[in-house]
Amino acid sequence: MTINLSGLELTRPERTINILDKANEKTGLSLLIRPDTDDEFIKVQRRATDRYSSGKKISVRERREIGESLLMARVAGWDWTGRALEVVEKAPPFNAKNLKSVMYENGEQSAAIRKQIAEAIGDDEDFTQND
Repeated sequence: MTINLSGLELTRPERTINILDKANEKTGLSLLIRPDTDDEFIKVQRRATDRYSSGKKISVRERREIGESLLMARVAGWDWTGRALEVVEKAPPFNAKNLKSVMYENGEQSAAIRKQIAEAIGDDEDFTQND
């Protein structure tokens, strides 16, 4: 007997988070966060797991890059409006290079964005553990 669960909606949907400024006001940058069950995220997670379980020594730089790729893999898209759009003048296309720039190459602003993404992901994980 085969059990078919295809009729159940088990995957949590993507969700949008608004990046906030120091006064907790929306900046106009919003990010689409994919669930950890998304196929694109799972591919990145598997590569990271394979690398860590290979038994080979992993440099500090490689560990940092793996962590960056895992966090970036949770972001599925973005929207630029308001103040955020004024700062960049034209909404940049969503791609890996631009995402890395926003998340890692803008000092304090990038750190704040990463923190808000990590908090949103943590909120999701806390939510699923309390179901």
